Amino acid sequence: MKKYQLKLQEKIEKTLDNWEAQHTVSYDELYRFLHSIAGTGSSIGLPQHSAEARGKLELLAPDKEEWAYEEVFNYLKDTVLVERKSKEILSVNADPSLVLIISEDGSYLAYLKRSLEEQGFMVTGALSLEKGNQFFNDQKPECVILVDPNKATVNAAELSALSQKLWTEIVPVMVLSERSSLEAQNQAYKNGVTDYFVKPVHMSELTVRILNRIKLRSIFERSLMYDDLTGVFNRRYLRLEGTRQLELFHRYDTMFSLVLLDLDFFKKINDTYGHLTGDDVLKGFADFLTSKKREGDLVIRLGGEEFVLLLPNTNKYQALQMVDRFRIGFQELPFISEETTFHVTVSAGISEVAKDISKIEELSDQADKALYAAKRAGRNKALIYNPNEVYEIEHVVTICIVDDNEVVRDVVEDELKKIVVQGSVFRILTFESGEDFLQSDWYQPRQKFLIVLDRMMPEVDGLEVLSYIRLNFPELDILVVMLTGKSNEEEIVQALNAGADDYITKPFQPDELRARIQRLLQRTLL
Repeated sequence: MKKYQLKLQEKIEKTLDNWEAQHTVSYDELYRFLHSIAGTGSSIGLPQHSAEARGKLELLAPDKEEWAYEEVFNYLKDTVLVERKSKEILSVNADPSLVLIISEDGSYLAYLKRSLEEQGFMVTGALSLEKGNQFFNDQKPECVILVDPNKATVNAAELSALSQKLWTEIVPVMVLSERSSLEAQNQAYKNGVTDYFVKPVHMSELTVRILNRIKLRSIFERSLMYDDLTGVFNRRYLRLEGTRQLELFHRYDTMFSLVLLDLDFFKKINDTYGHLTGDDVLKGFADFLTSKKREGDLVIRLGGEEFVLLLPNTNKYQALQMVDRFRIGFQELPFISEETTFHVTVSAGISEVAKDISKIEELSDQADKALYAAKRAGRNKALIYNPNEVYEIEHVVTICIVDDNEVVRDVVEDELKKIVVQGSVFRILTFESGEDFLQSDWYQPRQKFLIVLDRMMPEVDGLEVLSYIRLNFPELDILVVMLTGKSNEEEIVQALNAGADDYITKPFQPDELRARIQRLLQRTLL
């Protein structure tokens, strides 16, 4: 990242030197200069460059066709674009936390910005919630300060949108307000505010609180955004960062590609060499991708043996070249189990962002279709998604019946075997205890699951199994139906609160159970 930061700073200094030598600068030259920095800075760890360049762009008067160099320098002199030299840029931008201040009072915003920068923070500011939302999407601050968000001039819809993003991404938000009533403070905390300060604010306390909250966020983020086994990002991070990349694409046309990678015959590796060796293969693959990727590329584990590469500023053909290098390089790595050496191959599907893509899941689905085609074509290859191709996709749904009562298991299994849905294949597994289920290899990536789960079981009960499922596996791919006691409303409430999609009370009519589960499958998983 530092290499790219230096390159940008060298480009800035070279452009300014050229302008100084030619004495005059056209409007188009200045516009392109600022536009380039606005679109590049955040991507290489220089968010303040992006923010200040974008701010100057918005104030640029198109009717002024020619500028003297001195005018350009004076126009930019209050920005990092001309104040900092290469070495200073790296020291300032490499480590400090970014704080976003949103205030309609420009004087107070400038005062806060100056005060926090003196404490070592990197600070950017917005004079409206609309701009604040934009800066938040572009720059990913570690903390947000809202000044007087209760004013009548505040856009309620923008405030609600920002609050939702802050809550979803676990970003601490601090309110600085003139309102001192307990009612106002309690309402702020209900809305997700981390800290509430009544003006005037003591800067020493504000600084300590910001540092404290950013540190806590880092701890939470580490536990929620990273995969425990491999140390790379997890599915939750893909949803957040993928959504951000999509927003940048639709706003600035910043291209990116998504690659879905799957280790070939991984179940056979587990069956042959054991789960510990399988874990070593997963960690080895994650380490390999991390060591070979470029700065800015993201490695994400979806679950099981399935990984994602998120590649900013990369089209599908560039992604294919990169993935082929990775694929060939990884298959040459030896893995050792006792006295046996073996190698592992990888299949991949690639999709490129397009204007008609509105959700990251759509891009992931396209890559999944290309991956499935690569598997059907013999594995150990990467294919690009082609929108004009008809992909032969067969939905595989695994139904797991977990109940300690053998009779109930048999009845449920017999009924569910009767379910037929065109284009789908059903695989039924039965387990006599929650512990047997959790210790099995029931989960397979790129498949859908229906789990019929008894609430009351010895040792590991249904609620414990359900909590484990929701904590460790993708919720959208797994439908859980809880079997509960007929008159026990408390059981039903507990099941739904824990993440069950539906419940069926015992005793039940077998044909009614089959019909109900078939409707659930067709409406949710298929």
